[in-house]
Amino acid sequence: MKILAWNVGHKASERKLKPKLVEAIAKMDADVVVLNEYVHGDSRKPLELALQQSGLHYILVSENVPDKENRLNNQVLIASRFELTQGDLQGPRSFDGGGESNFLHVRLPHDALEIVGIRVPAWKEASLRHGYWTQMQDIIRRAADRRIVFIGDINATPGKKGSVGSGYLAALGKEGWVMPEPEGSWSFSSGKRFSRIDHAIISRHLRATEARYLSRLDDLELVASEATSSISDHLPLLVSIGDSLLSPSAVDFDAMLRFLPIFAAPDFKPVEESVPPQGSSDGFLYLSEPAYTVPVQQFYEVTSQPQWLHPDYDPSDAAALLRDTERLANATLDELRRCLTFCLRGERFCEGHRGEMIRNGNVIRLLRRLQQLRLS
Repeated sequence: MKILAWNVGHKASERKLKPKLVEAIAKMDADVVVLNEYVHGDSRKPLELALQQSGLHYILVSENVPDKENRLNNQVLIASRFELTQGDLQGPRSFDGGGESNFLHVRLPHDALEIVGIRVPAWKEASLRHGYWTQMQDIIRRAADRRIVFIGDINATPGKKGSVGSGYLAALGKEGWVMPEPEGSWSFSSGKRFSRIDHAIISRHLRATEARYLSRLDDLELVASEATSSISDHLPLLVSIGDSLLSPSAVDFDAMLRFLPIFAAPDFKPVEESVPPQGSSDGFLYLSEPAYTVPVQQFYEVTSQPQWLHPDYDPSDAAALLRDTERLANATLDELRRCLTFCLRGERFCEGHRGEMIRNGNVIRLLRRLQQLRLS
């Protein structure tokens, strides 16, 4: 999963878009694009159309919460190749609406992934910044058990003394949050001053396989020496995300193995009585989705935990291993995780896949091998 975060420098007004913006986004070929310091409005229709034409069909924008004098704030736009749904997290409360407007939480059901696009307001008063970061730190901490990425312009440099946000980021790092060091010397230029303030904050359930600032794409310069020809005063941050290889604990093994006697019972059926095809006014018959029994639903909820998933599984290899019962009986934990990932994710491409993996004995054989590893 490639996530692109870019501060586009609208500075709280519906500024005219730079002509090369969409071209640059298309060339970076990201799965998810997060634009911050962005202001939405009627003039953005061409942008939305261009994003959709480049394959980013799903678009959500944060609410613009104006200040007490009804002045606009910057917002966050997230565009994705995969379905997006609005998340439940809300931005830090602030005196001028900046904390709320510069925050957008989305979910990607396709990958069970959550993304929060942010821009930390650049208030001058240290007390306001401390108040913001106290709330943001709490929001991030409460999301520790999620497969989630906070990404954007955080107006702070991890590890740099004197930055208000750096202390809060250091505390999060000690708690297991990962802030990959992007390749490239800077992300923001004010002309003579350069800094690294665009970052991703990633939960322990995920890992960054790549993080870099992009200054040029072929012959397209993203931040030019002349402000009039620059797309933005920030470089885009490109981060590639995968699943973290967490090791399952004894408790995790036991949570998985409790399903073995249930599935191995001679009379167990993974699917409830199926509903017959339903006719419709257009003359077609529509098949209902399989209604899995409660144990099956619970089993795949356990399987979806990061300690049982393998980020580099290959469906063909996993299917071949499941067919080879002798090899499966001696499979390593790494191989079993690849097979469990195949059992879980195959439903995307074939309805009923999860139930069939139990009915044909594949899951039972997997669990028996896990039981042997647990006892050893």
